[in-house]
Amino acid sequence: LRKFKSSKVNSRQIMVEAGQPKSNQLALSLFLPVLQQSLGASPVFFDFGPLNSLTRFKAILRQYFSPIQRLSGSAILYIPISPKPTSKIQVVADQYLNSVVTPELLEQVTYRNIVIGDLIYDTYLRRTNLPTIDLQSGEYRKVLIEAISLVDYWFDYFANHAVAAICVSHCVYLGAIPARVGSNLEVQVFQVNTQAIYRVTAEFPHAYTDFVSYKEEFQKLPQEVRQAGLVTAKKRLDLRFSGQVAVDMPYSTKSAYSQVSQALGTQIVQNSRLKVLVAIHDFFDSPHSYGNNFYPDFYIWLYRLNELSLDLDYDWYIKTHPDIQGPGNSVLSEFIEQSNGFRLIPSNTSHHDLIRDGIDCVLTVFGTIAMEYPYLGRTVVNASRSNPHVAYNFSVTPSDKSHYEEIIRNLEQYCSIEVNKEEILEYYYMHNIHGLQSWVFRDQTKLLDEIGGYDASNSSRIYSYFLAGHNRWDSADYERAIKAFLNSKEIRLGKSHFRAN
Repeated sequence: LRKFKSSKVNSRQIMVEAGQPKSNQLALSLFLPVLQQSLGASPVFFDFGPLNSLTRFKAILRQYFSPIQRLSGSAILYIPISPKPTSKIQVVADQYLNSVVTPELLEQVTYRNIVIGDLIYDTYLRRTNLPTIDLQSGEYRKVLIEAISLVDYWFDYFANHAVAAICVSHCVYLGAIPARVGSNLEVQVFQVNTQAIYRVTAEFPHAYTDFVSYKEEFQKLPQEVRQAGLVTAKKRLDLRFSGQVAVDMPYSTKSAYSQVSQALGTQIVQNSRLKVLVAIHDFFDSPHSYGNNFYPDFYIWLYRLNELSLDLDYDWYIKTHPDIQGPGNSVLSEFIEQSNGFRLIPSNTSHHDLIRDGIDCVLTVFGTIAMEYPYLGRTVVNASRSNPHVAYNFSVTPSDKSHYEEIIRNLEQYCSIEVNKEEILEYYYMHNIHGLQSWVFRDQTKLLDEIGGYDASNSSRIYSYFLAGHNRWDSADYERAIKAFLNSKEIRLGKSHFRAN
């Protein structure tokens, strides 16, 4: 533990992930002082990495000169990960290396009652830029040992320090291990950024999963609020379908619903066979972000669909999002060459073209397309129960993998399902409008318009924009809302907390 500031660390500590993006640091600068006061604890910023003096020095220096360090004045902890595990950790790792022989078994890996399999899985994909995991690889062994070491470290740290709370940037990858250990020990855990503050618990280990209660929460709203919400949702959806970019999707730089641009039948073969569109996800970006799915990763899901296609007389199409990045295109090109006649649709093709030309059904794991295509009259089947639309019936959510594959074999029976569009509008309102899209700024859309887009909102420009003061709450409002949230048992800080007395 290395301390750079003169302020003393109390016996009670708030562990805060260091090295976070600029926007997260801004959010923490508002949240931490209230949390400190509430808990009577002082922050300790932590980072982990290789057992390397230069890496350690850079991490500490980066945190020392960060704005949040200057605002809160606190201790800095660097957790070194040795490339040579202890004999105890090596024995544990060898047990997993010998017993975990499938990706499905890896998802179930638990160490000291802490689920770490999904964190290992997603970290491996992110670090290697590979679409699926290789359980025989040296990188997998390295990530596994790192995960075990971190679990041991945090159990030991909690046993020897009075930790009152933990603040993390994500609930995925190995960085989520202190959150899971803390939740297991009934320590308060929060994921904090400018969009949201989530309370992370053993019951809700993933942020952004409050969608399970959307339907129930909508019914609690006054009738006039519900009616106005549906009207607003329709206007926003109409904008998205008109081709406007980044409608309630601030990270998006291109529209998937640009106006019809291709000649009839340009992409879709005109025949009598059922036409199935597979909407691809980013292979390398945390497939377990909401929890486990029917298949361990998007690559395995795709290849299983190819196996099923051998016995099905469907026309199969694949389309990526226009914003696809990294080696995803090369992964898809290889798949297309090996597939049973799957056709790749250019990423810039409008979905309006595909619907016009006869796409009957769409397959996704948990994408937004499960809400969009049903609104436009097409069936969508999810390959997960951990999907944001699970509380509603406008898309098909099977009970398990066997049920999912049974549906795939009988898709014709599901392509004539009538959808209640009001359900879609209700979901859209709850997901994109009702909750705070940013708790730091009054108007998230205005922020992005004025600061220069999503990337700029994560740069140092966010500080000067905040200090300008024209799109934020008063200091007393932040303090009141955070206190109200901390005193509640709610999962997410919301508008109601800003209205609290």
